[in-house]
Amino acid sequence: MFLLLCMLDVVSAVIGKTDFSLSQGQLNTFLWFGFFKGGEIELKVSAQSDGNLNFGIYLCTPENYNIILQEDYGKEYCGVNNTNEFICRELKHFSQSYPMRNLNIRSIIEEYITYWFVVASCADESVEIKVSYEVTNPGGEQLSSGVLEIKYLALGFFIAWCGLLLIWIIKWIIVYRKRPNYIQIGLIVNCIIWGAFSAIIYWFLHDFSTDGKPSSVLLRASIWLFITAECCFFVVLQMISTGICIRNNKFEKLTGIKMIFNIVLIMICYMLYVIIGTLSFFVLSGAYVLLLIFYIYDVRKVIREITLDMERMVDSGQEIIESPVWYQVRMYRTFMISLIIFLLGLGTISGIYIYYYYMPWIGVGAHIYIIFNSVLILSSYFRFQHDSPYWFSDPMRV
Repeated sequence: MFLLLCMLDVVSAVIGKTDFSLSQGQLNTFLWFGFFKGGEIELKVSAQSDGNLNFGIYLCTPENYNIILQEDYGKEYCGVNNTNEFICRELKHFSQSYPMRNLNIRSIIEEYITYWFVVASCADESVEIKVSYEVTNPGGEQLSSGVLEIKYLALGFFIAWCGLLLIWIIKWIIVYRKRPNYIQIGLIVNCIIWGAFSAIIYWFLHDFSTDGKPSSVLLRASIWLFITAECCFFVVLQMISTGICIRNNKFEKLTGIKMIFNIVLIMICYMLYVIIGTLSFFVLSGAYVLLLIFYIYDVRKVIREITLDMERMVDSGQEIIESPVWYQVRMYRTFMISLIIFLLGLGTISGIYIYYYYMPWIGVGAHIYIIFNSVLILSSYFRFQHDSPYWFSDPMRV
């Protein structure tokens, strides 16, 4: 629910309302946005003060924004130090002797750039300002220059992944630092990589899109973290599907080949994006369906093996209820249903992403949301426990 609210908040990031109060020489920012040429800004501003009104609304580039953040800049702007000039692009400056004013501001951006929206007041009295805004790019879509909406999601994802990692650590301490197996290591590493991806997007996106143009280093880092995290997760799915650490502790040669196939297939699909662009997401959708078929085949095979173990236990007079195989067969049936929902969901999102390419909160955000929920479900099964029924043991034990 927390992540869903974060995803919905992206819409209000480009269409929304805010209100704040400013004293003399005080500045406030309420939005930042990356523009294509032809981007449009529409603001409705309501200002009220006990005295005269004297305030301006500006667009600041990231470089200028860093300058105006200096402690004395607001006083200099208001003329206390005889400057009375603002380095940012002016949308509207208003000064009157009346205590209330409503403004409608429209502007078109004819450049490829990132802007911060800044309000600065020079009134003698405190000014109450309410702003409703709508920011669009060419074609009317409510979007920004590619990946900027992800910033509004990234903090929520970072908190979620770190929270899940913290739960893993607490459980590890509770069970006296029990040594993790391959599946647990894979899930923990997945939390770390997705958390690092979210951190880069949230804390470094200001540099990531300086002047509206991505930093190639950070862009490459975020892409590789995304691909690595996804490959790691599919390797975990492959281990569970073939029963590694659950039915046996040995990596068979065929299992290793399947894991390599998972990694190569995912990497090829994302590398195709560089060559053929968004059409590669059709290929990615097909890859998810193909992996689903392979996983279900392996899971059904494991379920048949567990069923045979249960039959042998019945023949030998052992109790099945509450035994490891009883828990395992229930877990695998749930796992198979989850696989179908998970991979068909990813495949559907990849297809939709082609039509909403410039709205990453629909594509990447929903993509990570589904993966997080899948990791959360698997973590609930394979968490650290004193005596877990899901790990490999002799199915014939009493």
